[in-house]
Parts: sequence; C-alpha cells; structure tokens
Amino acid sequence: MAHRDSGQHPAAMNGQPPSKPNAFVRKGFKITTQKLPILKSGPIEDMTKNLGIAPPEMIFGDNFVTIEHPASAWGIAFNAFDALDRVDKTGSAMLKVAYSKEWQKSREHTHEGIKDVVKPFDWSYSTDFKGTLRPESPPFSPTNDQIPIELLKRPDPILFFDDVILYEDELADNGISMLSCKIRVMPERLLLLSRFFMRLDNVVVRLRDTRIYVDFDKAEVIRDYQAREMSYEDARKVLAGAREDVSAAMRDPNRLAQVLPLVENTLERVSLGTRTPAQLGFATSARSYAAAKPSSDLMRKWAEGSATGTYVSYGFTEKLFEACSAQADYRMPKKGEYSELPPKAEGGEDVGIGEGLWYSELGLLPTFSTWSQVTFLHMYLLTVRLRAVQSVESFQTHSQHLFDHFSHNAEHRMATLHDLSSRGIRNRYLKDLFIQWRGILAAYDEGLVKGDAVLGAAVWRNIWKASSTDYNGKDIDWAKIASVVGYMRRVLSELAQTPEVDLANSPKIFGLKKIDTSLARKN
Repeated sequence: MAHRDSGQHPAAMNGQPPSKPNAFVRKGFKITTQKLPILKSGPIEDMTKNLGIAPPEMIFGDNFVTIEHPASAWGIAFNAFDALDRVDKTGSAMLKVAYSKEWQKSREHTHEGIKDVVKPFDWSYSTDFKGTLRPESPPFSPTNDQIPIELLKRPDPILFFDDVILYEDELADNGISMLSCKIRVMPERLLLLSRFFMRLDNVVVRLRDTRIYVDFDKAEVIRDYQAREMSYEDARKVLAGAREDVSAAMRDPNRLAQVLPLVENTLERVSLGTRTPAQLGFATSARSYAAAKPSSDLMRKWAEGSATGTYVSYGFTEKLFEACSAQADYRMPKKGEYSELPPKAEGGEDVGIGEGLWYSELGLLPTFSTWSQVTFLHMYLLTVRLRAVQSVESFQTHSQHLFDHFSHNAEHRMATLHDLSSRGIRNRYLKDLFIQWRGILAAYDEGLVKGDAVLGAAVWRNIWKASSTDYNGKDIDWAKIASVVGYMRRVLSELAQTPEVDLANSPKIFGLKKIDTSLARKN
C-alpha cells in the first residue's frame, strides 16, 4: 500500500514558526515527536482543499511522530494529513445511518465557505494508515515473524515516551473517532502504536492498530497492522456477560481490543543492514570511555538520567504524580454498596468512597474536586523542591510532564468514574483545572512567603472551597486547616533535605499523619 507524502513539514501548517520538536537518538535511530495546539481556521481550510474532505472537529495538523535510520536512509512518519488522505473519499464506505445527516449539518456550520469542496466520504474518518515511508527507504516485505511480546514485557527502563494525538471527532455527539500515536523507547528496542479508535453508539466499534517494532542491535523493523471490528450491540453483550461496567469499557480501546474479533492482519519486516561499533554508539577507545565516565557516584546517577532529560522525565514524574494522586484517592461505589442511588454533594457532585486521613480525620468528601485539590497540593510541594534542580530546563520539563500526568488521569476519571463521555466537555473542565493550577501556584507561594495565616487561607479557599461550614452544616474546624499547613511545612522541610538524585523516592515522605492533626489541636 502506497502512502503519499504531504510535501509539507507538519510544523509549518499552522502559519507560524515551528517550535522545537522532541528528539531522541538511540543506537543509530532518531525518534522525533511534536505536539502543538489544534489547527486554526486558515490551515484547516487549506487542508480541506488539499484533502477534498472536511477534517475532523479537532485536527492536530502540526503533530507528528517520526522514526529515522540515517545510515540506511530509512524513515517512517505518522501525521494527520497522510492519515486522513487514506480515508475513503468515494462515499462507498460511508456509514448509512441517521447520524450522518446530523454530522453533515454540523460540518456545514463549522466549515462555512468550503462546502463546495466537500463531497460524500467516510464521515467516521476510518483510516488504514500504516505510516508514510520516506521515498528512499528500503521497502517492507511480508513476513511471518511476530513482534517479540515477551521482550517488551521485560521491566526495562523507558528512555523516551510520548503520546501524540493526531485527530479526534465526536461524530455529532454520537460516539468518537480518534487517531493517536504512542511511542516508548527502551535500551535495546522501541515500540510505536498508532491506533485508530471509532465507536458509533448503537452501530459499530472499530479498532485499527499499526505497531512498529525496532530492534536496535539487529537494525530490524517489524510492522504489524491489525483491524478489529464488531457491532456495538454484540460488543456490549460480551462485556455485560463478563459483569463489567459496560459504559466505561465501551470507551476503553485497550479493553475493547481484547473483545473485538480480528478482521485483517498484515505482518511486514525490513532489515536495515549491519552497522559498525561506532554506529551502535560504543566507545572506540579506553581513553574516550574514561573521559565520559562520571567522576562521582552522584554524577554517575545523574548522567544515567535518574532525573534529567525529556525521555527520563516522563517516567520520573509519573512516579511522583502517582504518589500525589494516591493521597486522596477515591472510587465510585458498585451496585449494592448503597441502598439507593449514590449520594450527591450539595453542588451536585458525585460522592464516592475514599480512605485515609484526608477523609477520616479532616472530614472531606471523597469527590473529584477533593481529589484534584489534594493532588494539586502535593504537586505544589514537589514543584517547590523541583525549582532547586540544577537546570532551569529540567525544572520546566518536569513541571510540564507532572501536569500532563494529572490531565491524563483527571480525564480518565471523568470518563470512567463519572460517565462524562463528551470529549469537548472534558476539555473545558481540563482547561478550568489548568487555570486553577496556575492560581494555586501563586496562592501557595504567597502563603509560604507571608506566613501560616496566609497559607491557611489559601488551603481553606482551595480544599474547603472557602466555605464557612462543612458538608454537614457545622462550622469549619480551623484546627483541621492548621494541620494541613503544618503538614505542608513538614513535607517541604523533608524534601529540602532530599538530594536531587533521590527525588524519585520522595513520595515516601507524603502522607498526612496523626501527629500533624494532633499538633495543630495542641497549638
């Protein structure tokens, strides 16, 4: 199958200078990713004219993932334009359902002035895109060699990771159509997953996965394409038979991949030839090795990437975020845990089930709001410590990844715990949370500088929502707020004594203790 090159660097599509992409080199292979905002109206119109179809609601035309092997001139790229160019434009594959009329009306409003270009096409944006090969690349050949799953299951360190979305559409609020790429690089190999996921409610569920596996030492690439599909009702019945939360599972492509039958599969392989030790990245002499060897144990750990670099920062901050998130974690009740419907907070927020001192001692409700604010508090404590790392660039990278982990987890909770299926609504909530996070940074910073009274007021505004009473209608117990202030001071003091290379173990410091609450009451 041939894939046409768009002829334009993706970063130039939005009419603005491209930002610096993320790049990582390992044993002769170069991996590059870029994530930028949704395209503006001008580039969208240009894309529509070039494609001949109206693009999805959310089109990330500047985003891309590439894998290159300069020594053999081999390379493969994943971007939105080339993927959409594989969508059926004849209308023969178009889903013949009532929703198609709703979709057409929504597009006429969204893309006024370009209706003359748009012709009947597969409005679900289903694509069999397997990546765009560079023109001079050695071609793939059919093979029976499978991707070695057992090697990928090893607990190897992840040197580089990225998750890049290319396009998304909610199909007139009747489902979802989304294409994304995830890539992870280990010391000896890498795996890329390009996944197209489409769910049209009450009609069909579809997955089309392209996996690119690279063995660095063998300079070998395997491409595995799998298409899976099942009617919506049949998939729902399978999940219901397994006694699962059907609503949540139908939105989870990872779970659906275990349910949907395989309808198409192709395996291809290309060998890029042997390489010299220099190309493999080995030192060519004892002198060069000695020159590169760190002079101390601290520097050795630092050079190995324990807390630096974009590729290590992702895994490093993931551990930190998990510790932040666990402090006030909660779950939604299962059937039978309440005699009636699950309770609601005064503002209509779902109330779940949570454990720990934040709930038992401080009397907070186990809700999404409580979880997010307590998580923010711990993210702030880490941010204060991370400001002291040696490199400003490292701090910025860590901060960005830390909030990215929060955003991904928050959106997952909205969808799976609170049945918020609309991606557009979730995006608006995530935008509000980002604004809250920026405000929290300023408020808690002011409190640290001006004293405990100001810090306590910031805690009260954010965690207790500036209310004069608790959820039972009783007056706020200010000793509880004082205990949180004391806890913040204690954790910051312990973090300040933690060396940079040991920050990955700093989550052990977290955890509201009874001593924090008892000291506040004594004072």
